[in-house]
Amino acid sequence: MSKIDYQELREAAEKAMHDDWGFDTDLFYELVEPSIVLALLDECETLATENAKLKTAHPQLFGKAEGAAK
Repeated sequence: MSKIDYQELREAAEKAMHDDWGFDTDLFYELVEPSIVLALLDECETLATENAKLKTAHPQLFGKAEGAAK
């Protein structure tokens, strides 16, 4: 599978959200094909799993970071 161009996807989604008459919605649908959506979901799941593992392995670091953010 090819590399996901996040910037291109973002720009197409932003233009599609604004519903500009000049925007070619076909471009958005060409970019957002099922394989891209599945790859993004897989990436989110992987990152969530890694995050959970880090929180479990280093709870003291996450506790300090969360306390500092408040």
